[in-house]
Amino acid sequence: MGDATLDEELQAIEGRIARHPGYLNYAQASALLATIKHVVEPNWRELLAALDAPNANPMLALELVQNVRKPVVRDKFRATLDQKLHNYLAGAFTLVDHVRRIVESRNDEPVEKMLAAKPALLANPEVSFMQDLRNFTLHRTLPVTSSRVNVTAPNQAEMTMESFIELSIPSLLEWKKWTSTSKAFLAAQGDAVNLRPVVAKHGELILTFNTVFFNDLEAANATHLDGLNELVTERNALLAGIPIEDARRVTESWTRRRNGEDVPIPGFGAPLFGSAPSDPQ
Repeated sequence: MGDATLDEELQAIEGRIARHPGYLNYAQASALLATIKHVVEPNWRELLAALDAPNANPMLALELVQNVRKPVVRDKFRATLDQKLHNYLAGAFTLVDHVRRIVESRNDEPVEKMLAAKPALLANPEVSFMQDLRNFTLHRTLPVTSSRVNVTAPNQAEMTMESFIELSIPSLLEWKKWTSTSKAFLAAQGDAVNLRPVVAKHGELILTFNTVFFNDLEAANATHLDGLNELVTERNALLAGIPIEDARRVTESWTRRRNGEDVPIPGFGAPLFGSAPSDPQ
């Protein structure tokens, strides 16, 4: 078989793999998982860590409210908090757009199940508020954060200190595009929104909701994977120049090794991929 013929056969089978429903669904679900795990969840945890920092460090908590020195520490803290809040809001609602695109491209059980569960998610006022806060940030300005410290039993052995990072509600309400759900939520908060519990609940809700959706997409794709894996095996046979049954055994062994099993790779006389074989897939 000449090189040109081999190249043509490889291009043909790669095209079949790229168009296979199992591959298309796998790529779609994998991109969703990447948004969840590599963008939203890390940004959420970084924002929570910033919000938790004053309670973990009483000296920082006091620096955030002192007014006798230049506010160097406070300014640095707020700059970090602005960045983390912006990153989380942007990532969380990038995820919303990615899920919307998936819903528009499919009409199957995972989508039906997700849409049926969505009203319960949206019934949480934190979801509406954080979506509106994202729009506030996108179309108006970064929200101004402030710090408050509650001290009990000052100068006594049982003294405790609790720090809060807040958003001023009068400042937020200068923007006139809050939804009715968010307005009701703000009205119940008093003069300021304590940001930490809102962020914590919002992240838990959307990460759980979208991870369930990903798992359902992956489960629904299982029926397509046998056909896709057969195409991958055919490609591996072409690449290695071996019979299809030998390629099937090698591919299965590498899949099992990738899943953590300590299994040998079948040999065919001389090493098929050299002394340190690479993953044929």
